[in-house]
Amino acid sequence: MKNSINYYRNLLITAYTEKNPAYNPARDSGLNGKALELAIKDHYGKKLTVGRQGKTDLRIGSRNADVKSGASDLGNVNDRLIKGSGLVVFVPVPLMDYDITMQEGYVMDRADFLAALESVGALRDKTMTDGTTHKTLQTFWNAKQNKAHGRLLDKMLTAFEEYGARDMVEMLEEYGVN
Repeated sequence: MKNSINYYRNLLITAYTEKNPAYNPARDSGLNGKALELAIKDHYGKKLTVGRQGKTDLRIGSRNADVKSGASDLGNVNDRLIKGSGLVVFVPVPLMDYDITMQEGYVMDRADFLAALESVGALRDKTMTDGTTHKTLQTFWNAKQNKAHGRLLDKMLTAFEEYGARDMVEMLEEYGVN
């Protein structure tokens, strides 16, 4: 389906494979997040480019925003997490066959997003293959069974509400994407 997140995922796989025939999408843990970012940009008529690692993904009104989905990498523990962005657009479980208007997503201030995750124990340290340590979201979804495991997802959603998260589609419509 055009405009579904899978549509943009397939566009990315095609582009990356043309650039590097050895590209393996199964090893690209950020592929769904990049596809979500493109879906949001295309929905608002913006240029279809994926922000580089550590750079702002998009602007909502006059504020920089980073797009996150699922159990995302939030950055190096020795650096500012989600640097360069004052807002976070977060879709916990992207519905890959639907467009962004059908996604359950949230927009929050960066500090509130991190505080909400910390309050429910959803942040963990992960050692990367290059030896650096990054903060990542604790895994809360079983892809094979297509369901949440444990109660972490419910706790996160409650914490987002307590920390003032706004509905993603509603906020993007209100402020627009620059």
